[in-house]
Amino acid sequence: MRYFALFFVILFPWSSTASASWDKSLAEPVHMSARQMDLADAELDLADAGAIKVVYASEYYREQTPAERVVEISGELEVNYYSGRKGASDLIGKQLYVEAKLPESDVSVWGFVYHDPEFHELYAGLAKQLGNWQVALGAGVARYGGENHIVITPWVYYESDDYEVSFLIERYLNEQDEPWFYKGTLKKKFGSYAFGIYGEKGIGIGPLFSYAVSDALELWCAAPIALQPEEGGAAFILGLRYGF
Repeated sequence: MRYFALFFVILFPWSSTASASWDKSLAEPVHMSARQMDLADAELDLADAGAIKVVYASEYYREQTPAERVVEISGELEVNYYSGRKGASDLIGKQLYVEAKLPESDVSVWGFVYHDPEFHELYAGLAKQLGNWQVALGAGVARYGGENHIVITPWVYYESDDYEVSFLIERYLNEQDEPWFYKGTLKKKFGSYAFGIYGEKGIGIGPLFSYAVSDALELWCAAPIALQPEEGGAAFILGLRYGF
């Protein structure tokens, strides 16, 4: 904490014959307690010295810079192409994730939107940073099959210089047949390239490859080869991700 006080001493004469010059003895620094220094825009009238007015103001400076005192906004915009398999139609899914980190906190508020021709969902929640890990819980609404479904979704995310892990679960509370959905990735980084595993319910699990075109733009692809459904699903997935 740093406090600064600015003093102005103005002397008005008692009579027209009084001298208009400054009384230097009255312009000496005034020593005040911490309590007094914390009173901003206060005025103190010194009656025994005529109409002498001392005005001071204090300002509190935080250690953080202005940029650190505002909410930090980040997110990802992603477009994925699913190549249909065994009679399934090709599909393009679009999703947006936005996160707002609270000032001087490891807690974030986040929101997620997804849309494709067959499925739409919107949910939001809170996330907490625990070292390289981030854990979150959210709730919202999904619409598919002509009905709305309440969604509860926990997820975890990990990132270091060498690895990146993400895994989410969605629970549709009023769905009877297939109330659960999962999706996850595990990647090992090699500079701008990364190799790993991709998994998604209804699609399968298989190898994953990604290439970071820049700090903000990434291209990736996955080819499910295990746990695929008997019908439908995707032969491969192509993705374009933009971070901000």
